[in-house]
Amino acid sequence: PSCQFAPVACPNDGCAVTISRQHLASHDAHCQFKIIPCRLGCGDTFPRSREETHLADVCALREVPCPFSGIGCTAVIVARDVAEHISSNMESHLLLSLNRINDYERVIKDLNGRVKVLEEENHQFKLSFAENKTSVAKQLTDVQSGLTKLSKRVDGLDNTNQKEFKKVWQLAKDVQKAHLQLKKELR
Repeated sequence: PSCQFAPVACPNDGCAVTISRQHLASHDAHCQFKIIPCRLGCGDTFPRSREETHLADVCALREVPCPFSGIGCTAVIVARDVAEHISSNMESHLLLSLNRINDYERVIKDLNGRVKVLEEENHQFKLSFAENKTSVAKQLTDVQSGLTKLSKRVDGLDNTNQKEFKKVWQLAKDVQKAHLQLKKELR
């Protein structure tokens, strides 16, 4: 009889746990390295840590939707029976495929109609833009012409203003000179 408190290594390959003999059975029931059989009964064995992956992706006895579920087949079948399901339901799968193709054709026809409408609207926008561009260009030319005329007129007025200012300045000097002359004479 071995001591219940003696440390023992987990017997499962890859597990590094050392535990007292009395808790070994409890550890073994949860050890992620323990090799377990598939609970669905497919016959495969694997480490407990891989059970979820096996049941979701590998097990031949897992339930899966029909590959034609995307187009309307509602069957849920055992993975190993998929080929048989496809073979025995070929006619209904072909009808589902045909219905989907017809749906796509209607959608494509509708989209083609929308594309034509958008192309026509785009064409009208381009024409309108071209007309507006021409109109704006003419208006810009007219404004530039007006600015050129205005600038010439301002330059002319500035020259006239400078000449008049010189005359007034000269008159002011002459008046001042005359004023000084008159003061001298009056003394």
